[in-house]
Amino acid sequence: MLNESEPNYRKLFESMKDGLVSLDMGGRIRKFNPAFRSMLGYSEEELCRLNSLEITPKRWHEIEAQIVGDQIMRRGYSDVYQKEYRRKNGTTFPVEQHCFLLRDNLGEPCGIGAIVRDLTEDYKREQDVRENEERLRIVMLSGLLGTLDHDLSQPLAAIVTNAQAAKRFLAPDEVALDEVRAIFDDIALEGERAAKFIKSIRSMLPKGITRPHPIQLNDLIRDTLPIARRSFAWTVLAIHLDFDSSLPFLEGDPIQLQLVLLNLLSNAFEAMRDSQRPGKITLRTREADGEVVLDVIDSGTGIPVDRMETIFDPFVTTKSGRLGMGLAFCRSITKFHDGRLWAGNNADGGATFHLALPLRKSVAPRLEQPGIIRSTDSQQGLTVLVADDNASFRQAVSSILVQLPDLDCLAEAADGAEAVAKAAEMKPDLVLLDMSLPGIHGVEAASRIRAVASNARILFLTQYDSPDFVEAALRAGAQGFVLKIDAGTELLEAAKATLRGEQYTSSGIRPLQK
Repeated sequence: MLNESEPNYRKLFESMKDGLVSLDMGGRIRKFNPAFRSMLGYSEEELCRLNSLEITPKRWHEIEAQIVGDQIMRRGYSDVYQKEYRRKNGTTFPVEQHCFLLRDNLGEPCGIGAIVRDLTEDYKREQDVRENEERLRIVMLSGLLGTLDHDLSQPLAAIVTNAQAAKRFLAPDEVALDEVRAIFDDIALEGERAAKFIKSIRSMLPKGITRPHPIQLNDLIRDTLPIARRSFAWTVLAIHLDFDSSLPFLEGDPIQLQLVLLNLLSNAFEAMRDSQRPGKITLRTREADGEVVLDVIDSGTGIPVDRMETIFDPFVTTKSGRLGMGLAFCRSITKFHDGRLWAGNNADGGATFHLALPLRKSVAPRLEQPGIIRSTDSQQGLTVLVADDNASFRQAVSSILVQLPDLDCLAEAADGAEAVAKAAEMKPDLVLLDMSLPGIHGVEAASRIRAVASNARILFLTQYDSPDFVEAALRAGAQGFVLKIDAGTELLEAAKATLRGEQYTSSGIRPLQK
């Protein structure tokens, strides 16, 4: 069996778009896949003569040594973290990396493996988005101010002129009432014109939640933090997460709420930059009085007392060169969600912004256990497990699978080890596995799941559309294979087909070469 499976693993190793590399305990590069070599620009012979320090900028050496000592050597793997590599041509590029300890046949540490994702294009896309958003805000504001100047100045000038004329008509002893009445008619007409224009401007603004979805606030924050960190150019800042793990779901537009989070984090980052104190941000979530509350606590400069009452007003800012629309925008989105947004200074320095959003019991069942959603039907039905390291994607997949007939239990796992443990506990009918799970790779996780839950049918999820990759996965025992990009349209039918015992291959997969 091992000899039969080795070619499949070799195909997976060589066709993965993420880089794979293994080092010996001294940091010498031992093995790597084509993707990792391509990132760095070295030949195979050149790369085999290097160690990890030689391809890593010096500023990361101490940080990575601490990760090795505190995480990899203690528990066998690291958290996903970001760093930089240096190419052969001397340029650096950002990556996201997850490391794990390698052991020999006696169980002794013999090296370190790493899965490496090049973030260059992600950074470029985010930079382009930020520049386009800023450009759009400036254009929209310029257009709005120009329109206001033109369409409000005229009726307001007419109102002022007519009022002054009315005063002149009222000055003599004999008042020309017909003229005064006509003037006040003009004033009323121009006032109505201004009011209609303001109403038309309001009609162009968002009226509320455009795309309501069940949202788990902790997951939304975790998905937002990498974007915030990259937005602030690798700012070295301590962020402490104090999450209520049993937080219920709420309903809202995840895109709008992510913009609120980014604005609040932006304020906190800037407060850190202006402060002489060590920078620290605490993000605390809690449930209170029918609301889910996020507290964004910083140790920065605090809010000037004379600005406390106006910081959420449009065009009010404590930062030079800013329009002062961020917090006003945040409060508008919060109101669309029937929520509250307020702020105050901390007793020990810095400020805290509080975001409170109402719970809606109808949007999603409460978590009875972390990562497991129970249906309202008490009868025994289908049990499904979704394993993916991206919280937003897991949530999206779960929101599709709740449409399965007779669904009784839907569980989620963030890595391969958690997926295997939950499969052993719940004996699922269907397992949806990311091919690139951290900790235990998807193919290995599938093998272990079949060992502990022999009746489970397995459907792989991936972004890789290589036919060889698909063939290797199907030979590894999958009943189905769906591209993540096709999940929105095909996942439900793929799940149903897999449960019926049929093999399903995503329509976006290129035909297998015979």
